[in-house]
Amino acid sequence: MSQALLSRSYTLTRHLHKHLTTRIRSPVAGSLIRTQAMASQSSKYYLLHYQYTSDILEKRGPHRDAHIGAARQQADAGKMLIAGASGDPVDSALFIWQDVSKQDIEEFVKTDPYVKAGLVTDWKIQPYMAVVGTAMSKT
Repeated sequence: MSQALLSRSYTLTRHLHKHLTTRIRSPVAGSLIRTQAMASQSSKYYLLHYQYTSDILEKRGPHRDAHIGAARQQADAGKMLIAGASGDPVDSALFIWQDVSKQDIEEFVKTDPYVKAGLVTDWKIQPYMAVVGTAMSKT
């Protein structure tokens, strides 16, 4: 995986941790602290990284609705927390999955219209050890 993709993934992860956390006032020091959602302790997370072809924006058109529809179906089922393209210009994507197996994600990849059309040049699934964030709480 390219260093640029890893850097963007790290930046996105830090951004998610910064903006998707619950902040409370500490009774001892009066300072803001971040808390872990109790429901997240039993959840398992994965990151799916895609590396796109350099001409993704020009070639994705015929496949985009089906690609987004497949991702939306996973999100609606509560399996995918968030997903989207990254880079300026766009050259990659990141998907964050919850409470699914690595095999479930591999099946998604195999059937993804972008992958089937050759728009994804490389992909990687990694376990993600989420620690804090409101996205982890069950409602």
